Amino acid sequence: MRKSYNEVYIDKLCLDEYLNVLKYVEKFKPKKILDIGCGFGVLLGLLREKGFNAIGIDLDKDHVKICTSKGLNAKNGDAHKTPFKSDSFDMVTLLQVLEHCKDHNKVFKEVYRVLKKKGKFICTVPSGAGEGAWGDSTHLRGYSKRGLCQLAVDNDFKVLEVYATSSIGENKLKFLIPLFRKMVNSRLFSYLQGSIYLICEK
Repeated sequence: MRKSYNEVYIDKLCLDEYLNVLKYVEKFKPKKILDIGCGFGVLLGLLREKGFNAIGIDLDKDHVKICTSKGLNAKNGDAHKTPFKSDSFDMVTLLQVLEHCKDHNKVFKEVYRVLKKKGKFICTVPSGAGEGAWGDSTHLRGYSKRGLCQLAVDNDFKVLEVYATSSIGENKLKFLIPLFRKMVNSRLFSYLQGSIYLICEK
């Protein structure tokens, strides 16, 4: 299947972030991984190459079709209520998804539910973004490192690490956003401006 314009550019921009996440996967060596909001399956593909057992869910049925066309294990699903039993996974990843979710507490509770005891949770969000940031009306809120940590603690997670990557010229690019926003998927801009990484344990 030929890649779309959106898919090609998002693959390139998110690769550094996914490779960074992969380092944690290799460190913790989970037996079973859930990628919530798996998109075009970039992370799922990297995990398969490394021999990890992973499944992804995404609200967008077209994204799921792209994943399955690559032979990846993916299904349609919602971050607020996943189609899995409790204590099913050793690791859950939620990358550039939380800022789009209506109820972030419900999402964290759902992640906690499907994780096994001592399971690891990796979450990334755009750094410094708020509601409607970067011309993306689907960004419902922004997060700080402190705020993201508090969200984790409020939902019974143990925070292992939190840090932010540097922004890539937000002010210089800001005037171009209305134009670019019409051309490519909104997830592109999350990667342009850097991310906050949260690593937790159940």
